[in-house]
Amino acid sequence: MKYVIIDTSIWIYLAEDLYSGALEQLEDLVKKGKAQILVPEQVKNEWVNGKADIVRAHMKERLKGTLTNAKHLKEYLTASEKALLSALIKSVSDKKDQYGEERANKNIGVVERLIESATICPTTDQNKVDAAEMALAKKAPFQNKNQIGDALIVLSGVQYLKDNNIVGEAYFITGNFHDYGEKGNQKHVHPDLKHLFDSVRLEYSINVKEVFKHIDSMMVSREELEEADEVTNEIIHRDSSPYYRSLETPNCSVCGQSMNGIYAPSPYGGWTWQWICRYGHGRIDTGEYWDY
Repeated sequence: MKYVIIDTSIWIYLAEDLYSGALEQLEDLVKKGKAQILVPEQVKNEWVNGKADIVRAHMKERLKGTLTNAKHLKEYLTASEKALLSALIKSVSDKKDQYGEERANKNIGVVERLIESATICPTTDQNKVDAAEMALAKKAPFQNKNQIGDALIVLSGVQYLKDNNIVGEAYFITGNFHDYGEKGNQKHVHPDLKHLFDSVRLEYSINVKEVFKHIDSMMVSREELEEADEVTNEIIHRDSSPYYRSLETPNCSVCGQSMNGIYAPSPYGGWTWQWICRYGHGRIDTGEYWDY
């Protein structure tokens, strides 16, 4: 059996089904006794403090984006097919908030059951002292701002593994690569934190499917893993951009020319406002949905 420490951001991604089917896979690993979830006390506190509401809002936006995307199928259809599609879109649109919330609530229920049945890694007084020392030294995850919660998540997780002599059997999964990851190579743990991970041979990952395949090689197909890699890379590209959710016209990082802004299909569903290099060097997905 393997142990998995899941950061708050990944719980949100699981509830949103950003990694398609991953929440059900995690539940299956737990039921089969192949994985045990370790939940740092800080993660549980963060989830209780409004994270479910974020999931509900995001799920509604994704459904809105999917409906917008569906409208563009009309240009490929006959008149009778367009009428059928329009009727279906209207039927869903009339209840989009209800459908979005229902799906969100179903996934939130699974997440909360998994968290409640998991083993809690308590935050100790020593964890708080160590976090304060990390902050004073401006070590990761304190490079840019006060990240006391992020520090406590890692420290309490590592402490639990040490106290229970769990070495080389655990994974730490996070979507918070800005604070935990190595600058310029977010798929690796930050050098400031490496000694903590090495002390219990804790594996660092920002891709849930990658971890699940390590635990059960038959659970995740090669196609699923490739799709998950694409999602992870899109998240890195999106969240690393200084123009994420900004309407300021950026310059391309390769050629230095101003980029063109258009609405285009997004890997997150629907159409979003994106900045595209006019010479094809790349794009920035702002995540701002087109709702019409």
